[in-house]
Amino acid sequence: KSSSSNAAVDFPVLIASDTMSSTSSIVSTIFGKFTNSNGTSNDEDVIAACTAIDASSPLLGTNDADKKKIQAQHKYLTTIFIPSSQAKDAKWVGQISKINRDLTTQVFLELNRLTVIDIWFYVLFHPIVSGWSMVERVQYCNVTRWFDFIQHQLEKATSLPIVEIEKNVPTDIQLPVTEKKAPPPKPSADAKAADGKAEAKPKDATNAKESAAPASNETKPDDKKAARKEMNKAKADAKQKEKPAAPAAKELPVDVSRLDIRIGKILECKKHESADSLYVSQIDVGEEKPRQVVSGLVKFVPQDEMQGRIVVVLCNLKPANLRNTRSEAMVLAASNDAHDVVELLEPPQGVTPGERVTFPGFPGEPDAQLNPKHKVFEAVQPDFKTKDDCTAVWRDAPFTTSKGTIRVKTLKQANIK
Repeated sequence: KSSSSNAAVDFPVLIASDTMSSTSSIVSTIFGKFTNSNGTSNDEDVIAACTAIDASSPLLGTNDADKKKIQAQHKYLTTIFIPSSQAKDAKWVGQISKINRDLTTQVFLELNRLTVIDIWFYVLFHPIVSGWSMVERVQYCNVTRWFDFIQHQLEKATSLPIVEIEKNVPTDIQLPVTEKKAPPPKPSADAKAADGKAEAKPKDATNAKESAAPASNETKPDDKKAARKEMNKAKADAKQKEKPAAPAAKELPVDVSRLDIRIGKILECKKHESADSLYVSQIDVGEEKPRQVVSGLVKFVPQDEMQGRIVVVLCNLKPANLRNTRSEAMVLAASNDAHDVVELLEPPQGVTPGERVTFPGFPGEPDAQLNPKHKVFEAVQPDFKTKDDCTAVWRDAPFTTSKGTIRVKTLKQANIK
C-alpha cells in the first residue's frame, strides 16, 4: 500500500481473509452509530450491535478480561472523549495528548492486537487527522503513526478514504511550546505569625493599653535573630531563582534507530543439548568476547553453513533463557508467510563484525538495552520487509553498511525477524 505520494509502505495484514466479511460489517456498524447519532449512543449499544454480527470475532475480545477492558474503554469514549471532542475545549486537547503519550510504547490502543477500540477511535480520528496541519501531525506523532497503521488494516473493510500521511517531515519544523505557570510562593512561618498577630484583637481598651510596650531605640535579641533569618531566606531564594531550569525529558522516537543492529560472525555453532530445533552459537559482534545466541534455524540452515558465516544480529534485546540456555542477542532472518522457507540476511562482502547497520533517514543512537515493558521492538518489527529485489528494508529505508545494502537470496516481500 502507499500511504503518501513519496513513500511506499508495506503494512502487515492482521485481519484474516476469512474474517474480513464480519470485520467489514462491524466497521460499518461502528461508522453508522457514530455518524448518525454523533457518538451519543448508550454504553452497550455499539457492543451489542457488533456482537450480533459475530459474537466470536477476536475484535470483541477473546476472554472475559479482554471484554471488560473493551467495555471500560468504550465507557471512556462515550462519556469523556466524545463530549470533549464536541466542545473542542482545553480538556479535548488534553485527551488527545494523553492518547499520544499512551501510544508512545503501544502499537494498539488497548490490547496487544487489533480490537473494536482501535476501529472506534479510527472512525472518530478520521476527520480530525484529515484536517491536521503538518505541525499538528508531528506534535501528535504517535497518534498519526497509529492512525496510518490502522487505516491500512481497515482499507478493505471500510469506504473511508485513505488519509495521505507525509513521511518526509522537515527537520526545522517548529512545535508549539506550552509554558507552565509557577505556583504562587507560600507564605513563610514568620509571615503567618505576623498575620496572626495583626488579626488578634485585645479584649478591651484597658487590656490594649496595658499590653502596649514602651517604645525603645534598642533592638531586642529576638528581633535580631528574626531579621537574620529573613535575610538568609531572601539570599537562598535569590540563589534558587538564578539556577537554570532543568531541561525537559526528551521523548524518544519509536523507530528503527532505537535498535542496535550489528554485523556478526559466527565463530562456533552447535546444536542445543535438549532442543533438536535450536542452534547455540558464539557470535563475534565487535566486543571483547563473543555473545551466545540461541536460534531456531536447525530446520532451515545446515550446521556447516552456519560455521563462520557473516550474519545480521540484534544486540540490545534483554538477554533471555531459551530451554535453560542464555541467549544474548537475535540473528535476523526473512521468512515467507507459511514460515516454511527461511533465509538469513546476507551482508555485503568485506563488512567487519561489530559494524552497526544504519537506516537512511533515521539517525540517532540505539538504546543501551530495550525495555521489554516499552515494546519498542514489537512496534518496529512489523515494518521489516524484503523488497522485490530482495533488499532488506525498514519501511522504505534499506539495511545499510559501509560496503552496501543487506539482502536475502530469493525471498521477496517477506517478513524479517
